[in-house]
Amino acid sequence: MFSSALLAAFFASAKDVVSKKVAFTVTGASSGFASFLYAIPFYLVLILGLYLAGYPILVVTGTFWTLVILRALTDAAAETFKMYALSNGDLSMVSILLSFMPIFTVLIAPIITNDPFQGLEGAVLVVIGGILATYNTPNAKKGVLFALAAVVCMSINHSLDRLAVQTGHPIFSGFMMTFFAMIFTYPVFLKLGKKGELVSNWFWLRGLFEVLFMVTKLYALTELTASQVMLILRLSVVLSVLAGFFYFKEKNFLRRTIAAIITLIGVGIGV
Repeated sequence: MFSSALLAAFFASAKDVVSKKVAFTVTGASSGFASFLYAIPFYLVLILGLYLAGYPILVVTGTFWTLVILRALTDAAAETFKMYALSNGDLSMVSILLSFMPIFTVLIAPIITNDPFQGLEGAVLVVIGGILATYNTPNAKKGVLFALAAVVCMSINHSLDRLAVQTGHPIFSGFMMTFFAMIFTYPVFLKLGKKGELVSNWFWLRGLFEVLFMVTKLYALTELTASQVMLILRLSVVLSVLAGFFYFKEKNFLRRTIAAIITLIGVGIGV
């Protein structure tokens, strides 16, 4: 399942690049709602195909529905905060700020999932990389605050994901989490978003990346702990820093590259 986590890291970075592209033209509320809305059709095609092929994809047990709804609530909050962060800060700055997730996950996951406490040393290095990346970043205060709020919610998400895949198929789990998250973000979209902003081909691409990211991550969580998967996902920082420099022409490339290298070292130690 290590390979699934690596794929999830790649898709996470691809999703962030598209999200930043979208953030130039739409509000955070519209972008957050669309991230779930445009993923639903891809999930439906995938689930229908597997169901017709005879896979027991709809079988769930235990506390599945409770976990899915709780996770959807925190996911809706996390995605909304993240979209606002991308609207108010550089892609690489926001991406490396999200490196704070491992240290929260390392502390929270054992309480929620009963997985062993591990990876603190690596998580600390990842946090140092995040601090280095955002030090003296101009005009990004709002982006930093939104990103940190997203970090807290996402850290809880990973623990709930770990539990959910023990009670239902990863693909069906991802679909139901996304469906409920779409419902929970709809009121925010109605109040702060604009319906005309939902029409964009970029949303279809991001919806595809959202599904690919979620499915590969959930498959990884069937065997790896929430802390391990979280640390591996931070490998997406490297791609995001490169994309931020070459595609979006963001500044402070050298400093953020050093921060990314420190983050990689932290991932290696933690996993």
